[in-house]
Amino acid sequence: MRHDERIARILAKPTYGIREVLCRKYLSEEITNLDIWSLLFDCLLKQNNHREIAIQSKKLLAAIPGSTDAMKLCMGALIRSMNITEASEIALTLPDSCVTGNPKLAKSVYYLRLLAALDGRAPEQPAALMDLGGQIETFNRGRLSGRVDVVCYLRCPFHYAIQKEIAGNLRDNRVNTLFSDNIWFALAAKPKVLVVSEALYTELEPVRRHLPECLIVNTRHGLGDKNHAALGASQCDRICVSSPSIADLLAEQMLVPREKIWVTGYPQMDGLFRTRAAGPGKTDSQGGRNKTVLFAPTFNPGLSAATLLTENLVQSIRGDNTDIHILIRPHPHLPTKAPELIARWSDEAAINPNVVLETDSALNLMDLFVDVDLMISDVSSAALAWLALGRPLICLVNRNAAAESPHYAPDGLEWRMLECAHAVDDPHDLSSAVQAALQGPDGMAEDRNRFAEYLFGDLKDGMASQRTAGLIINHLRENAP
Repeated sequence: MRHDERIARILAKPTYGIREVLCRKYLSEEITNLDIWSLLFDCLLKQNNHREIAIQSKKLLAAIPGSTDAMKLCMGALIRSMNITEASEIALTLPDSCVTGNPKLAKSVYYLRLLAALDGRAPEQPAALMDLGGQIETFNRGRLSGRVDVVCYLRCPFHYAIQKEIAGNLRDNRVNTLFSDNIWFALAAKPKVLVVSEALYTELEPVRRHLPECLIVNTRHGLGDKNHAALGASQCDRICVSSPSIADLLAEQMLVPREKIWVTGYPQMDGLFRTRAAGPGKTDSQGGRNKTVLFAPTFNPGLSAATLLTENLVQSIRGDNTDIHILIRPHPHLPTKAPELIARWSDEAAINPNVVLETDSALNLMDLFVDVDLMISDVSSAALAWLALGRPLICLVNRNAAAESPHYAPDGLEWRMLECAHAVDDPHDLSSAVQAALQGPDGMAEDRNRFAEYLFGDLKDGMASQRTAGLIINHLRENAP
């Protein structure tokens, strides 16, 4: 029987159990066939037969000694089945040349070798093997000895800007802290605390199963609702909020237990608040400079202003006034969800003076606020954060389209925010609204300040990360063996 006929016959069977049996029979005749080995591992995974994956991986590696393709196949199956010790043993012997040019594989090898180093089974990870944007690896290289206390899990790359100061504070206090953007590494490291910045969704179940005693701390990555705020609170043990008023909101309107809520301030804004406290930015100093407008839309279809400015973005914002500097910072999800739109904006930025498109997800959006005079957004959490500065805000929203979105939460903070913003529903009216907002007078300043007080209270001191770290440290001390 030809190879392709065997594969087709396996896949035609209705159950993974029967497919497994056929794989075993064919492999007894053709032990080096990696395609059938891959199907066997898949069958075992679907049946949660994780121990058997470890057994059969040894058989495959013995059948084809030195085969890097076999090593990579086994390593992937062992990771997915949480046979991490066995996977790390393969990673230690896999030649670095096999990793070059394969970022996904490099990342897996990095974490596996790091786990081996934590266990004392291997030396530190060679710096040349991979570069996770310089952030994760650089921080992890400064790790302390001993058991991992805290893993800061980056479900999205932009969560690093939220968690980095928390992690730094923890390490400064001799708490062994590591970053990871792989959930299986977090599970294998067995931390006492897992820091996240959004709901875990399907990853919650394995975390609870493998780490039943681990405290999940959610910093949040936004201030709004979008019918998600309560989910983030339900899928953690502690939820960080920006003010006592927001704690009341979660407890009274979303049934979040009070003991689950930590009032810390908003860690992502720490740098901004400290910069403001240190002295005025260009905007505050009232110098004779050109005005800067920040366009920072969210990504949710129906809610995003991005879909209202698919063409002629620059003209729509500033008209013919090229002295206005435009800074475009889309939500980090937009470049992957709407690449054609980002490409058009990139073209506009290239041919128009005084226009910059910033898509680096590692850059903290809040760091851009200091020298901006006016924000244009929609119902984003970025706009809610912007209110802390007391400067004008334009919200470009299509209420009819928004009402069709599953993320439409008319009682949410993001919609209440429109009471202190200049709401625009027609892009043709945007440039005139921009001119009016930049020239003043601003009749909504007091409303914005009141809403900002509700959002942040007196926690605008740039110490939110330190407070969060302190609460984590207290938990570790109270639960020390």
